[in-house]
Amino acid sequence: MRIGLDVDGTVYDWESNFRSMLHRFHGLNLPVSVEWDSIEKSCTVEQWSSVWDTGRAELFTGGLYYHGAQRFVKELVDLKHEVVFITATPHNVRVLRAQCLFEDFPGIVGVVFTEPGSDDKGLVRCDLFVDDKPDVIITMSEMGRPIVVIDRPWNQNIAHVPRAYSWEGLLQMVNNL
Repeated sequence: MRIGLDVDGTVYDWESNFRSMLHRFHGLNLPVSVEWDSIEKSCTVEQWSSVWDTGRAELFTGGLYYHGAQRFVKELVDLKHEVVFITATPHNVRVLRAQCLFEDFPGIVGVVFTEPGSDDKGLVRCDLFVDDKPDVIITMSEMGRPIVVIDRPWNQNIAHVPRAYSWEGLLQMVNNL
């Protein structure tokens, strides 16, 4: 089975990394996000831009993966599933990000980059998608694409779509397909 995994918010804790960088750059201590855009709403445009512009390489390649994500991907690969990462990443860090993902997740078959805010993920050929972003989940569901929600605080309002609460639960869902 070909499985398309989102990166930011699904296997990579982009949100915690961004909050950590806001703390280092500006002394801000923000709580864990409960909405997709909580961080952006909690800081000034200047603070957001300074992290986004100055720390972009670190932000997208910091290696801050959710606990168990690497083991989960290894299990998928060991079970002979094709794993492809699908992620919206700025152009100037795509090569570095791809290198990091291939090094940190041996056996994946590819990394597909999409434009931020686009519906391009649904165009990638996969038998199953896993994502955390509400807009993507809704769009994929409306397109009839098989998708599983990885449970995060900012996607609690998503209903009527299969939801995985752990890597073990997600692996069981994959094995039952």
